[in-house]
Amino acid sequence: MKTVDDTNATYTILIFPLGKSWGAVLSELIDDIVSLTAFGDAEALMAGRQNSFFYENRTLFITPLWQALHDERPPHIKRPKVIIPKLYPEGSSYAPRRGYIVEDPEVITDVSLTQIHPLPELMQTALRVPWLWGVVTLENQLILLMDLPPQEV
Repeated sequence: MKTVDDTNATYTILIFPLGKSWGAVLSELIDDIVSLTAFGDAEALMAGRQNSFFYENRTLFITPLWQALHDERPPHIKRPKVIIPKLYPEGSSYAPRRGYIVEDPEVITDVSLTQIHPLPELMQTALRVPWLWGVVTLENQLILLMDLPPQEV
């Protein structure tokens, strides 16, 4: 999982090709997390006893969901760095529908706070993703800003 260390926070950047509204993509992401859980039901998943699953290309990334759900510190990033990936041709296996986490960015750009759409508290509660605190849409990309705990190696 790609994490970026700032002086005050560790955050993860998850990028989706935009083909629909970001709200629809977020809903699909939550559905995918639930459907990809090999054990138990959604309630157990959201209680933090399971893992969430993300794909980059064909590699499985696992983030302990309890760490994300129980780490409710507010983001302290004053000017977040946003990683813009290479644009792959439509239908390419390198741009899966679920999105991907960029490991080796070719371009890093600053995004001003005015370009970040903070998620309403109601939506955060409804989608059960308190670790997801903002959305940026840039060109044909949907960029989710997540404030996750550091991953243990």
